[in-house]
Amino acid sequence: MPHGNDSYEYVVHVQEIYTDWLMHKRYVVGVSIGLWDMAGNTAYYCLVVLVSVYHLPEELDPDDRIPDELDGVPVRVQEVGTLTAGAFDAASG
Repeated sequence: MPHGNDSYEYVVHVQEIYTDWLMHKRYVVGVSIGLWDMAGNTAYYCLVVLVSVYHLPEELDPDDRIPDELDGVPVRVQEVGTLTAGAFDAASG
């Protein structure tokens, strides 16, 4: 997957370039950096696009589809539901 530009700094750079574009896609609620474990072998940095509801690409309008990679950085989509600031309740764990 990665094309030799898989340093953390490079992934941060790619994240900075594409976050605004990704955030305008339907269901996207955040963009993060994570590790992609390549079948138990080597883990690579990747962009993690957080979505409120996961949909298969063919279920989305073409403009709302999230690419598998951006500038050589793998992209993972993770369903997280609706995010609300300050919604964590420490008492409920």
